[in-house]
Amino acid sequence: MELISDLTDSRAMEEELRERKETLNAIMGSTMDAIVMLDAQGNVTFWNPVAEQLFGYSREEILGKKLHWLVVPEEAQYQAYREAFRRFQLTGKGNAIGKTIKLKAKHKDGRKLDVELSISALRIEDEWHAVEIVRDISERKWLEEEIRRKEERSRLMLKGIPSPAWLVSRKCRILAQNKAAAALFGTEVGDYC
Repeated sequence: MELISDLTDSRAMEEELRERKETLNAIMGSTMDAIVMLDAQGNVTFWNPVAEQLFGYSREEILGKKLHWLVVPEEAQYQAYREAFRRFQLTGKGNAIGKTIKLKAKHKDGRKLDVELSISALRIEDEWHAVEIVRDISERKWLEEEIRRKEERSRLMLKGIPSPAWLVSRKCRILAQNKAAAALFGTEVGDYC
């Protein structure tokens, strides 16, 4: 009777593990961010489809390899990573753990990418593993820079207008003004217009 009970328990545990694995795979496969897991030696043990798209390396090309020599584009950045990873291996702690940092990464084709990286520590069999969530922010950075350039052009144009002139937000707040507007009306950036 005990053998039947043990087999039933074993099958129930196997079924629960299978369901958990399917759930985890569904979550990992449907996210819009790259998810990468590194073992205690810094080798890639998990690489989702978004990571393949972001970095250009297939799962087969990257699993078991050191991630950072492939994606960290600058030697100084790589050296800083190596130092930090040594500390992480011993303690599971580091400056980047639990934070979101912005950095440059490298695609397989050599182009540089702007990314945000969030790292969590995971202890497995008395060793620290790193789980990384990587988001491509290249387009966002380009848009932010484009907005900054347009605002700067508008400010330069304001300076050249001899009459009072303002750059106003959609909420009717003064974003910028020329000297004539400030002198004649006493307005300040941020005032309601």
